[in-house]
Amino acid sequence: MNRVTKLIVVLALGISSADAADPTCSSVDQLFCNPTDCWLDGCGDWLSSDAKLLAPLQNQPLGNGWTSSVGGELRYRYIDERNRLRPPTPAGRSTYDQYRFNPYVDLNYTDLIQFHVEAIGAQTNGNELPQLSIDENRADLLQYYVDINLADFDNDGT
Repeated sequence: MNRVTKLIVVLALGISSADAADPTCSSVDQLFCNPTDCWLDGCGDWLSSDAKLLAPLQNQPLGNGWTSSVGGELRYRYIDERNRLRPPTPAGRSTYDQYRFNPYVDLNYTDLIQFHVEAIGAQTNGNELPQLSIDENRADLLQYYVDINLADFDNDGT
């Protein structure tokens, strides 16, 4: 894991900077790697993999056929607008940051019923443009539904 990546993980997890400066297996590395093959042998490969960070929270059995899943999505965008969508600022340009966080919860009973709730947290920082409605109402329900399996057919159509 290179030092920049390690510093980002340290900041995200709130681990002491003494651990980040140490080029050995620190508490950050031990969260994601085997300490015996740390630092040079693929430590931090989880950053470039397609594996979900919250995979252990997916399809957790609750008993009697019930399972739950928890997850989410965090997106960051740096935006540089130049008189594209809205009237320009006095300089004719605006740069700002956008964050979008979409947590969700699924509750399933076998394959008969699914309850799904997804929210959104949206934030725009540093913009010199007028606020949009999503900037004023930052948190909201994005979607929620109940999916019920009314019929189940075998492959032969019976």
